[in-house]
Amino acid sequence: MLKFLDIKMNEIKPGCTRILLKFKDSEVSPEKYLFLKDRLENLECYMNNEYSIKLGMDYNEHYEQLTIEVTILTPEHLMPKDIESAMKIFMDHLGTIENFYEAQCSIFDKSCSKALRC
Repeated sequence: MLKFLDIKMNEIKPGCTRILLKFKDSEVSPEKYLFLKDRLENLECYMNNEYSIKLGMDYNEHYEQLTIEVTILTPEHLMPKDIESAMKIFMDHLGTIENFYEAQCSIFDKSCSKALRC
């Protein structure tokens, strides 16, 4: 199960804010990682395309842990001025990423179940 670890936000240049979201899943087999690695590349298509999204993954095979870092570059004109609106955007991103990840895990689990029945 994916767990949210950290959020960092900073202005990387005038007019552009970087939001870094970090997640970890501590129950990822090597087979599941190979499946997720390809699927998670589609995260950018799944999210709002007004933002630039970069995905970083680090898999520890010994501990079967997957760490995911999602970097979202937000243009100034899309960044809210008040903290409440900004928090809503962060929470929306968190939910979108978690939902997408869990959906991909569910697809993997179902495909494994079908393969074992054959």
